[in-house]
Amino acid sequence: MRHNGFDMDLATSTMLVHLLCKMSRLEEAFAEFEDMIRRGIVPQYLTFQRLNAELKKQGLTEVAQKLCNLMSSVPHSTNLPNTYSEDNDDARARRKSIIEKAKAFSDMLKNYKDPRELAKYKCSSENDVSSANSLIEDIERMSVPDEHLL
Repeated sequence: MRHNGFDMDLATSTMLVHLLCKMSRLEEAFAEFEDMIRRGIVPQYLTFQRLNAELKKQGLTEVAQKLCNLMSSVPHSTNLPNTYSEDNDDARARRKSIIEKAKAFSDMLKNYKDPRELAKYKCSSENDVSSANSLIEDIERMSVPDEHLL
């Protein structure tokens, strides 16, 4: 990429460091990590943890110490991905609703014996929304008990 004049961003640099770690080319991974910082790209904390663990596992303690010193000079977050926001009630309720609908859909699929009955739910690009709405209505009808059975 560099030879062809393309700059590497956070995503490509991170993938390269992880790939080099996986291939046990740890000195090259460290050099790429160091280059990221030189270019002003702050590596993800997870990338630092993985590289540091691999260096220590391979007995490269001096390089691991350099890595720690390098990382301590860079502002970074120790939060793992998707842990930056507070878990609020709306998000929790939305997740619960999605799980309930998925379970209802799963139960509905288990009850269908004839595959032709499921054919009406196959979507095409023209009617995806209407098919989804029809499916939701069927699920809701199945989850509400019939009044005449009560």
